[in-house]
Amino acid sequence: MSVRRTFDAVEVNLILNHPEVLPWVTSDNNKLDAGNFIADKTNYALMADGGCFLCNWLGGLVYEVHTNFLPDARGQNAVRAARDGLFYMFITTPCMEVVTRVPVDNVAADIFTRKMGFGLEFMRDAGWKRNGAMVAVKYYALRYHEWMKKSGLEKTGEWLHQQFENRYNASHTHDSDNAHNYYAGAAVEMVAAGNIKKGIGLYNIWARFAGYEIIKLVSEKPLVLELSPDFCVEISGRDFRLLEKEDKPCHSEQSALE
Repeated sequence: MSVRRTFDAVEVNLILNHPEVLPWVTSDNNKLDAGNFIADKTNYALMADGGCFLCNWLGGLVYEVHTNFLPDARGQNAVRAARDGLFYMFITTPCMEVVTRVPVDNVAADIFTRKMGFGLEFMRDAGWKRNGAMVAVKYYALRYHEWMKKSGLEKTGEWLHQQFENRYNASHTHDSDNAHNYYAGAAVEMVAAGNIKKGIGLYNIWARFAGYEIIKLVSEKPLVLELSPDFCVEISGRDFRLLEKEDKPCHSEQSALE
């Protein structure tokens, strides 16, 4: 992954206060200090090669992202980092929606935002001050379910089904379909990242709607999930092993996560 979370305001400030970045970040060109932003643990500062994403918690499960890259680090490098940044936010954090603001005179940022899958929500005629004058601003949003269907997570779901087929009797698996691969893939990535409740909870909402078995949490240490009434797995990172019925803690004190 090309992004990492940082708690070091110094490296963020080096990006924000660069003369080719600062005018697009603040309307008064005064130097910025990300210290207070980073000190608030509800926010996320993600560093990339030559840039950073500042994800400000707005409330609920919504975060506003501010994208900042040095001139030489823009282009495909920034695109790759942005994709990884969205993966980080949607998979490893509580985030279900990312929003962002783009002044209309920042054409490159507007193209970049649309390329990342954001959709225009609304505009304001005077939402940003530039060189002493007010300019219009576009307000964009990208929600989890929209992102997921373009994220490539179906490949993780396909991998999961293939692992079951390769390792265990096919009777332990159900037929896969593309929609299931998306949601199963998302659950795998979230569980592997330690975001267990979100991963299982989102999968179970979809499973009830689609008519699949829900996942039940049997044990957190070790992490054991019941995938069907007679099928449990013990998980470590992205690896797992099948538990037989007589194994413990399989089928003991199960509780479905909503």
